[in-house]
Amino acid sequence: MRSRWMKLISGTRILLVVAAAFFLGVRYADLRDRIVSEFPSQELRTAEAPNDRTERPAETVVAQVHFEDIDLSETRAALERKIFGARRASHLPSVGEITTSLFASRYSGRTAFEQYHRQVFVDHQIQAAEIDGAFEEIDGYRWRSVWLRRTGAPEGLFIYHHGHDGSPFAFAQPNILIRAMIERGYDVIVHSMPGISWNGIGPVRIKTWDGWGQLTGRRNEKHDLFAMVDTGGGHFIKFFVEPVLASIDLTMSKRSYPKILMAGHSGGGWTTTIAAALDERIDYSISYAGSLPFFARLKPRDLGDAEQTDSAFYRDFSYPLLYELASGSAERKRIHYQVYNDGDSCCFDGTSVATFQRYLAGRQRRPDRDLRIAVIRNDSHYMVSDAVLDIIGRLGPMQAAQ
Repeated sequence: MRSRWMKLISGTRILLVVAAAFFLGVRYADLRDRIVSEFPSQELRTAEAPNDRTERPAETVVAQVHFEDIDLSETRAALERKIFGARRASHLPSVGEITTSLFASRYSGRTAFEQYHRQVFVDHQIQAAEIDGAFEEIDGYRWRSVWLRRTGAPEGLFIYHHGHDGSPFAFAQPNILIRAMIERGYDVIVHSMPGISWNGIGPVRIKTWDGWGQLTGRRNEKHDLFAMVDTGGGHFIKFFVEPVLASIDLTMSKRSYPKILMAGHSGGGWTTTIAAALDERIDYSISYAGSLPFFARLKPRDLGDAEQTDSAFYRDFSYPLLYELASGSAERKRIHYQVYNDGDSCCFDGTSVATFQRYLAGRQRRPDRDLRIAVIRNDSHYMVSDAVLDIIGRLGPMQAAQ
């Protein structure tokens, strides 16, 4: 009798596993390509609520802040001075090629590499390289990015910047995005945030506001560390964006790119916005679940880390102003996307985004700026790579980077 019951229970478990697998497969198919609403600021519409969620109440309309009359070039130069002080470091980082085997073990983990990249590397003759640089204020720390370079002439340069989760190569969605951009003909640079994954920090010597001190333990994911560093006339946000700009400098010194695209998720999405605001060479930028203006951060979980909230920076360069800079140029057409998950389980969900949308409804459209919002139906914090690829596919041609 006991044996029969055990067999029945075992059979029931198998049926449950099969049913769960089927449900997850359907759920994943439903997640793909689910842009609830996508619009430039002059064509706002309410994001469709998922069927399993009640309609959200309207929030109080926020005061309008406009930057129609700013000089983009002068404001961008002021932003650069705010972050880097008198000048940004002019020396290029170093670069060294690495074997496919070393890349697979050091960055992906062999299983992930076999699943996503091995055949792509073979088909497109991809050479992996490490770009690394240093900060004079942090002795003993070197940041790194990964450059995946095609043998032939590239369609452009694609930069992917990951958030706080660890190595971007350890997650399916970034791997799918990176692989797809290689297949579309792009060279790819992959970044991890400072203190995260291969950019772990410590022990190091740091130049504090009180003098040089020894950081004896590892200080990963605690970005308030950077507020301790004496940046002179600059700001600690430099430690997040300098690797991006320096990697562009390095790669463009060796190759010509018709266009440059950048996308980032979470903390990497925040970095994408700052980098695009600083550097006009970034033609298209997509910040995914990366930031909102302070007036739209309706919940405690929307507050973010030190780099997202430091008043010494944002009192001079608010988020709406940064979005203006990321989407505009006096010389060339640029596009900046702010992408959000409607039911984000971490931060910046549809309720908060709706407040931002109402702010944008009063923003006068300017031909020298193209700021767009996309809301994805997704109840988690992860990036839906298919949605990002769909957005990139609709961006259209762009003049070559100078």
